[in-house]
Amino acid sequence: MADINQKRRDAYERIAKQNGITLDQVARLAGQKAIDKTDAGDYVRTPDGQWVTK
Repeated sequence: MADINQKRRDAYERIAKQNGITLDQVARLAGQKAIDKTDAGDYVRTPDGQWVTK
């Protein structure tokens, strides 16, 4: 799992540099895209850490 997380972080850093934005901004955009793809009725974790039904 640590390897996957490191690869994700590396990709986010590359994207951030290419677009002149912060790593946090890239992570938030990726998280929002994942939430958008989630089916209604499934649980999603909000940025503040709470699990809610979409």
